[in-house]
Amino acid sequence: MQPDTVLRRATGRMPGWIAVGLIALLLSQPGTVRAFPLIGNATDGPVATDLAAPDAQDLKHQLQIANGLQGLAAGGGWTFQPRVSFQEALTDNILQTSSPRRWDLTTSVSPGMTLVGNTERAQVSLDYAPVLIMNARTGSQNALNQQLNGAATITAISEMAFLDLRAVSGIQSTRGALGGGGTIGAGNIGGLTAGASPGGLGQTGANRQDVVQTSSIGISPYVVQKFGDYGTLRVGYSLNLSQSTPVNGIKYLPFPSSSGGQNLVSNEQTLNFKSGDILNDFQDTFDIDFTQTNSTSQGTGLTATSFATVPSSRSTREIITNQVSYAVNQWAKLNVSVGHERIVYTGLGQRPINDFTWSVGTTLTPNPDSTITISYGHQQGAESLSFDGHYQLTARTNISASYHESLGTQLENLANQLNTGSVGATGGTVNATTGGQQFTGNNSSPIQPGVFRFQTFTASVNTRLNRDTLTFTLNSANSIATGGQSATQASTRTSGVILQWIHELAPDLTLTNSASYNVQTGGIQGGGNSMAFNSALQYFITDSLSGTVRYSFFKSTSPTPLLNLYVDMLLLGITKQF
Repeated sequence: MQPDTVLRRATGRMPGWIAVGLIALLLSQPGTVRAFPLIGNATDGPVATDLAAPDAQDLKHQLQIANGLQGLAAGGGWTFQPRVSFQEALTDNILQTSSPRRWDLTTSVSPGMTLVGNTERAQVSLDYAPVLIMNARTGSQNALNQQLNGAATITAISEMAFLDLRAVSGIQSTRGALGGGGTIGAGNIGGLTAGASPGGLGQTGANRQDVVQTSSIGISPYVVQKFGDYGTLRVGYSLNLSQSTPVNGIKYLPFPSSSGGQNLVSNEQTLNFKSGDILNDFQDTFDIDFTQTNSTSQGTGLTATSFATVPSSRSTREIITNQVSYAVNQWAKLNVSVGHERIVYTGLGQRPINDFTWSVGTTLTPNPDSTITISYGHQQGAESLSFDGHYQLTARTNISASYHESLGTQLENLANQLNTGSVGATGGTVNATTGGQQFTGNNSSPIQPGVFRFQTFTASVNTRLNRDTLTFTLNSANSIATGGQSATQASTRTSGVILQWIHELAPDLTLTNSASYNVQTGGIQGGGNSMAFNSALQYFITDSLSGTVRYSFFKSTSPTPLLNLYVDMLLLGITKQF
């Protein structure tokens, strides 16, 4: 069944003030820091953490990517859909180790909700589901995991004052490259949340002692002032929080307050001035982006045998960039930028960066549904390539790809990915520019402190036929250690391929098959490879009640004997939407 069909079945109306109140409640949990600054793009110069001033074409594309909003684009309004999912899983390796192999019966309960809004003053897409996991024989693996994806833009004063909200939370393996990597940014899979599917996109290949709850949330107010044909000024501020916390039982909110994790708090100030029509085919864009971060760590530096404590650290970024663009014709634009950057980390062994920046590139628009942007230049202390593209090959087939390099800690990289994300049709986070997968590098990398140079690539081909959807995805994430704690930091490269086939057997019966293969080289534990296969049938008993049967297989090999393992799982689930 196609995602838009599922969405139509899952509609229910509620007053807008209640919907906004739910978001406010979610973002105001007592005892938590509610925001963190979002890190700018790695290669295209500083990128404001907030959404751009409302632009018809940009907003149209983001609504197309986030299918939930697209469904409301015509009439507008709010859609709120609560749900609850139950799942029983029989596994032959509950501890997910090479030995001893232990069978168990796992019960998962996941109440969840989806909120979508598209009004004159608010564009909101939010999906949240806690996942309670209980085991009949192995209580040490009981846990409460969280799955959260959210993005919202609120207009406080029309064409002047705006508020951008972003949030994500999911489970990932401390060792990386296991079972598809993790659930950061994942949405609903076959009617059940990804976090409730240990044999699917969720926690296969890593038991509770080897996973962390990783979360990121940010709030960015900004103001926009237009000066006629001369240009537009935007000034913004962001307060942000990111963290990775070990899963130590049933007591966690999406942003838990506990020891034993990595935490990042950041403040960011941005100024952007973009010239208007007065320069005709030319456009000048001037950016100032200042960021200050404070990182703490209490035992999440992965070593060859255990976890290690690493020192706290601070960083500052001062980036000034000026870009000139020239419209060659209706479908091609040339971009040239120059600037200066100063990047300083304390306590992590990273050398200070204080040099000039430059880049050259182009933006191509071959048709109204396709955009390709590519640039090459010197930013963050090194020459690098940047690429974002989505191309509508045919009416049924689209291609998306992105490649970026950045310098920072793992939590800074997480915030950077969140900044460029949008919530898609299944409740997961996708790249807002290309519509492709997001957080592939974060999910597949082992948890390590220190500063890295991240190189992240993902490419996807998607074809929709009358009753079939085929998706082929390639991804690669390279984390190059640049200094710091030698005992807890090592360069890691993870590459993978994912194949997915969704077939509508009948209007109420859908078959979903997926296979993935990941290879990891380097790392503290020497790398390894993993493969996973999933096959699921979903049957809609009624418009609001569906059942799922799923088989999952996972296998990994590694120089570390403990990680040479395989797991078989049979899962039965039911989901009720209200």
